[in-house]
Amino acid sequence: MPRLCRTLVLLWTILFLAYLAHAQEVPLDGAISSVSGADWVYIPAAVQIAGQAYQGYGYVADAALPATRAVTLDVRGFARFTALVGVSDAWKRAKGTVSLAVDGKVVATHAVKSGAAATAIEIPLDAATALTITMTDRVLLAQPVLVRAGGPFVENAPPSPPAPVWKRAGLTGAFGYSPDGTHVAFAQGYGVVRLHTMDDLSLVRQHTLDRDAGAVLFSPDGTRLLAATDAGTHVWKVATGEEERILPPGLTTPIFSPDGQYLAIPEKDYAINFYDVATGRCLRTLPAQTGRPTAIAYSPDGSAFAVLRGTDGSASTVLRKAVLTLYQTPDYSVRQTRKISVSVRTQAAIAFTRDGQRLAIAGMLSTQTGNVTKLEDVIEYVPVDAADDNTTMIPVLYGSEARQLLFLDDDTVVVASGLPAEKGWLHRYQADDGKQRGKGIPSWGAVTLTPDGKWLSWIAHGQQLCRQRVTGDPEVLTHRITPLPFHSPVFSRTLDLVAMQDLNSDSVTVLRTRDASDVRTLSFSPAGRLLQTGALAFTADAASLAVKAGHETVIWEMATGMRSRTLRGSDAWNMSLQFSPDGTLLTGVTGDKVLCWEAGTIAELPSVPTIRYTDDYFSSPGFSPLAFSADGTLFATADADKNIVIYRTKDRTPILTITNDRTHFGRIAFSRNGQFLAVALGSGIGVYRVSDGACLQTINRVVPRFLAVSDDGQYLVSTHISQINRWRVKDAVRDYQFDFPANLWIAAMSPDARLFLCKTNENEPPAIQLWQW
Repeated sequence: MPRLCRTLVLLWTILFLAYLAHAQEVPLDGAISSVSGADWVYIPAAVQIAGQAYQGYGYVADAALPATRAVTLDVRGFARFTALVGVSDAWKRAKGTVSLAVDGKVVATHAVKSGAAATAIEIPLDAATALTITMTDRVLLAQPVLVRAGGPFVENAPPSPPAPVWKRAGLTGAFGYSPDGTHVAFAQGYGVVRLHTMDDLSLVRQHTLDRDAGAVLFSPDGTRLLAATDAGTHVWKVATGEEERILPPGLTTPIFSPDGQYLAIPEKDYAINFYDVATGRCLRTLPAQTGRPTAIAYSPDGSAFAVLRGTDGSASTVLRKAVLTLYQTPDYSVRQTRKISVSVRTQAAIAFTRDGQRLAIAGMLSTQTGNVTKLEDVIEYVPVDAADDNTTMIPVLYGSEARQLLFLDDDTVVVASGLPAEKGWLHRYQADDGKQRGKGIPSWGAVTLTPDGKWLSWIAHGQQLCRQRVTGDPEVLTHRITPLPFHSPVFSRTLDLVAMQDLNSDSVTVLRTRDASDVRTLSFSPAGRLLQTGALAFTADAASLAVKAGHETVIWEMATGMRSRTLRGSDAWNMSLQFSPDGTLLTGVTGDKVLCWEAGTIAELPSVPTIRYTDDYFSSPGFSPLAFSADGTLFATADADKNIVIYRTKDRTPILTITNDRTHFGRIAFSRNGQFLAVALGSGIGVYRVSDGACLQTINRVVPRFLAVSDDGQYLVSTHISQINRWRVKDAVRDYQFDFPANLWIAAMSPDARLFLCKTNENEPPAIQLWQW
């Protein structure tokens, strides 16, 4: 018995020491040199606050710990402390307070309770040495971050290159319906595959792959979902989302046999393997032959299997002659082999007619007249009966990039052109004579029939699922799947949210910066484009969002998604909105003045004159020459006499005028300590001292889209299209430059210049990326 007691005491001692060692973890960029107060527990898993998950950050009291805890952090060399405060959903009736003291002086106290959203806090540290955080009850301090002085300007050496935080893209055009019509699956850019219900298109789940999926399809029994990439063919269970297996990649889109037993995949060695859908075992192989398989297809009744092989050429831009082989199932013996008159590319479009008697091949017919070669787009019909040699061809107008053929009940053939993720067209033709039926429809990638056979379906603009009746009513229905707004994006001052406008659907979408998940979508008029002249602005606590929508400015409450009020005096076309950091003032910059409203009552205040723009670059929404200082006591703008004017916010009294002879003005940026001001001029950037208006430096031949200046005034960050530059103010020398990939354009920069929101060029699938410096 004494030995057992000693063992238990030793075990308890080891566990207690391990607990003390674990409790002193501080996930604050690894920058804290000392911590006192070992009565905090680090939460490594996700914690729910008001239904929102906060991953991997925070401290919370254990039931055995004291009701009041405190931790002191060494904050020398840091500019500010930010965090979210709340109570975990695990404690339904818990409540408490958090108090923050800088060098012994309490600077903020917040009361929190369970069921309430997390509250954002930001404490300036300046020259402080210690920050003490005192908490009562079961309060959670989520996502605490210490920011070094000057944000990205902490070192004299050039900063590290930006790194992408997340990427979000529109639909690539690859999609498929479940056989029972209850679900639809889409491929997004950056390797995302999304499963939605069909009734309301709500998201069921999503999978993320290393590569983009070129095809998405369901098994004939609807129990499995398949996504084909150039690195592998992924198979998931629809009911659970479990990934069953990864099969080899295919040279063309894999297809299921009509009975659902096989999955046929043409592979890199030019052989075609048939895998058992239930087990993943390879049950049959059609040996490799001369020529790359460019398309495969089953007849409607499954009695024939067609393989089209290119006999020469290798690149996708090279037209090649092709050989068609028809196999008899179920033994896959060769039924017939014949050369095809038309030439095809690496990926060809073939399809059996609905009666299964003929196979249609889309390609190009080359004819030679003297020294002139004529290429004609045609569909060649090949009889399935080996004894019938009567092939026919009909001319069509789809272009040479046909990727899919689809036969409808009313003797119509649909031709889809363009690769997935590339803009293409859908054309309808009379199947026998090639006569075009109606106008072409722009699409992205694949076209398919809904399971009931009544609708033709495709993806448009990378964001919309479109449906058109096969017969009768020509109405086209569209459904938004993945809104990707790109107009006037703006970060919240807490940096945890970003709002962007979507002109296609007349809505504003708010995303979380940590993972690009949707927070809320604010919908305006379903008809008309009210947001074409829009602008956005968060309040300092991100509780409200102001939106310029047509001839009105609307304040929305983020918690409810409801309009709280509408402002008068906001008829101007190009108006940019900004809240003062203390939340007392809302400004709207028009072509010739700054409109002001008292934020609490939304009472209209006397306006402030500003310059009338003559350059479209600076007159677009979101590019106004106005900025507030970090503490909100000052704001600066440019007047009609080409001067920079600094105003006192509380009474909008001008306190300093900086004379300038430039003709245009762009963005204005204060340093976080309010001592320096950077201004985008018509042909460069000016850096001024706020105290006396002295010009410290002019950097010529640089017209920036965004600006940020370090607290000490030594460095300046500017962006232009897809490039980030850092400049030394003392000698106007650029000591750092980073070029984003060629297809990225900077759309927004966070107030501290640490985050950059980018978008792709307009002629590519819609996509946004968040980069962190």
